[in-house]
Amino acid sequence: MIGTIDPITAFFNIIEKINSYQQCDETFKIFDGRRRYDLKIKSLGVTLLENDRPKSFNGKVVVCGLKVKPLGGHRLETKWKPKDDKFTDFKFFFGETSLGRTLPVRMELERWFGTIIIRLIRDEL
Repeated sequence: MIGTIDPITAFFNIIEKINSYQQCDETFKIFDGRRRYDLKIKSLGVTLLENDRPKSFNGKVVVCGLKVKPLGGHRLETKWKPKDDKFTDFKFFFGETSLGRTLPVRMELERWFGTIIIRLIRDEL
């Protein structure tokens, strides 16, 4: 689809922007092969993340909030997408790992049933 990018390219563009400017404010027009949406990303600040699990990340992170605006190919009614979505509902925490790579080291998603938290444990292939 002309004028759009895939979600992985958007992800790498955000990492590049964090490496250059320590912020992540951006809007992307996304087409993932099935759905079309706008992905809005907003800087929520820089903070220190303390490891809350063994081997989880500890250090300075750039916090980015995400909002998704569905435009095509999505379910019309779903509990996963609240009507009043906020940038603080979906947060990525980007930090520099021990191998010197900027990666998302934590992700938090607030929804009607609770919070989903994903942590990076190892930076290796």
